[in-house]
Amino acid sequence: MARVNAYIYHYGWVRPPHFMQKKRRVFEGIHQGQARAEEMLSKESTDFDFGNMSHLSVYRHTHPAVMDERIRLFNWGHRAAPVGHGVEFCTP
Repeated sequence: MARVNAYIYHYGWVRPPHFMQKKRRVFEGIHQGQARAEEMLSKESTDFDFGNMSHLSVYRHTHPAVMDERIRLFNWGHRAAPVGHGVEFCTP
């Protein structure tokens, strides 16, 4: 391991709710078994819940160029931040 003076930003959760819900179904199927996962998820909303993100700060700097397309397509911020959670999203 080499120590470097750098920040690493993880974009794994910067995906539309439908994609995150699909990811969760796969994850739960692997860890709970497909039948148990389907039973558990059938009782929940079909929308992915990003949870309370009010503790996160708004990123106001430049993103890597590889993220340009994903940022351009970002149109689901209202679904990721329920009213009252105090989250503000910067849209392109």
